[in-house]
Amino acid sequence: MMVFKSVAGVWTYQWKATLGNDAVSALTLTDVNADGKLDIVVGTTSGLTSGNLVYYKNKGNFTFENPVAKAAQGAITCLGHADYDGDGIDDIVVGWRDSELTWRGGLEFWYTTAKALPNSGFDPTGGKVNKWVACFVVADFNYGVWPKPPSDDPVPDIIAIIRRDQKRGTLYELIR
Repeated sequence: MMVFKSVAGVWTYQWKATLGNDAVSALTLTDVNADGKLDIVVGTTSGLTSGNLVYYKNKGNFTFENPVAKAAQGAITCLGHADYDGDGIDDIVVGWRDSELTWRGGLEFWYTTAKALPNSGFDPTGGKVNKWVACFVVADFNYGVWPKPPSDDPVPDIIAIIRRDQKRGTLYELIR
């Protein structure tokens, strides 16, 4: 993984990290520790059925602390972020799968209330989304026909595409 900065219209190398045997499968930028700097959160695949969530804390000036890695329930397929617990700090949204044969997987929130990457995630669907989460979008989908979103700070919704098998998928919408 490499970070570049545009300097006078030219992309200039700033920083890189290697992930050993893990392959990067998803990435999101968010301020995990509420210090005003965007941190890097990477989802990986470390085998057919496993993966990790890796957090790089931004120290400023394009430098990052050594990574903190936590085992995910499976191979991470997609990442996003939004504040789902109302503490003012974006939480990490994780889509995953742990089998290419049974299509098992799920969706989790990793709450960053402690301003760090937690040890595990929480399933907001109570097990109802239990297949491979191929992708999702985080946005406010339920503000109606207004020409613009409401002025308050709504909790974002999620629309997820779930692979059920080789030929079928399902769209789930989680309205918060």
